[in-house]
Amino acid sequence: MSRKLMGIVLATVLLSSPTYAGDGLINRSKLVPLDAAASKIVSKPVFLASWKGGNLECSEDRLSCTVRNMPLLAQADPALDSDIKEMGLVGCYDTSILTVILTALANRDPSFVPHGRTKVLMSVPASRSASKEIEQLSQEYRWAKAGQNKETVNGKIVQPLYLHEVVANFDTIVEPCDPLTYGNCGAASNMAGRAFRTWANGNSITNKSVIDLMRKGYVLLIGFERYLPKKTNTGFSFENIGHHKVVISGFQPGKYPLLINDVGSGVRKRARLTTDLASHPFASQIGLSAGRFAYPLATKTFLEYEGSADPQVQFLVQLDGLKLVTPDGLLAEKAAIDMLHAAGCHPFLGRIGDYFCTSAAQPICEVYIAEGKAQVCRRRN
Repeated sequence: MSRKLMGIVLATVLLSSPTYAGDGLINRSKLVPLDAAASKIVSKPVFLASWKGGNLECSEDRLSCTVRNMPLLAQADPALDSDIKEMGLVGCYDTSILTVILTALANRDPSFVPHGRTKVLMSVPASRSASKEIEQLSQEYRWAKAGQNKETVNGKIVQPLYLHEVVANFDTIVEPCDPLTYGNCGAASNMAGRAFRTWANGNSITNKSVIDLMRKGYVLLIGFERYLPKKTNTGFSFENIGHHKVVISGFQPGKYPLLINDVGSGVRKRARLTTDLASHPFASQIGLSAGRFAYPLATKTFLEYEGSADPQVQFLVQLDGLKLVTPDGLLAEKAAIDMLHAAGCHPFLGRIGDYFCTSAAQPICEVYIAEGKAQVCRRRN
């Protein structure tokens, strides 16, 4: 069976801004690092009895999981190369992107070999003064800095190495967009994997939806805008004091179900996504009563760290994800496709994850839809 038949499912294309409004090309002036002491720092869990699969290593009941082979990086690591050391002051997005990329590459099926800048990144060696991962971060910064300075290669401005380009460095993507230009694709998918970025609009991004994506094989980062509430004569207002990006490194039961690698401080913390603004520390600090909340963004969801007394409210802005085929994932993909073939299904040409089927296949389809006279089985990723 060809790898084309074992492609990763193409889900609905997510909208994406064409502007790199983070840490690679523009808008670097408003980052405010979070003091590591402002919330509870935790160590990586160690499971006495564990289960491993895909990107995750979990407790035996699979309720607590950490992402395998994820480096814990700090954006301003003192071992950064001298020519790009200043990038560390505002490099949260670049560092979070690199963390996601390195993790997905480390856990992928080794029979999938990338080319392009992903291959270049993988070949970066350690130096006498820095680990391989820190030298790779220096290279990620170098590409971002070149873009800021409008440097060109073959007539095109250098782009930050982003998740969509990594997918495209394995094979041609299905989507009609340019994955080598930052922000041109909402999603990018092919036989090797899928990348996406989605913007927070409403409150659809929750702890559960994030954990579900991790269980499906995605390595994720989240971005948020920081607001400082200030008292006014009529109540309070929110002052924007910057943005930040962090990586999701695991999950566990409890009030704070997410495990976060904070690249700003280089430490690991428990956190949650919530809309409960009344429980935020600032509410009691400024004497805010329930029902008097004015939200500055299109979402009410914000990130809150366990044990934090920081008055900042970190409203969610975006969720970025990368999924590459893992060895066990490849086997599961093949088994699922074999089941579809046995039920009389045939691939829908040019549409990864869609199959023409008879009604007999309906029980094994996650989504079963009618398109004219055809019955289409769609396997979700």
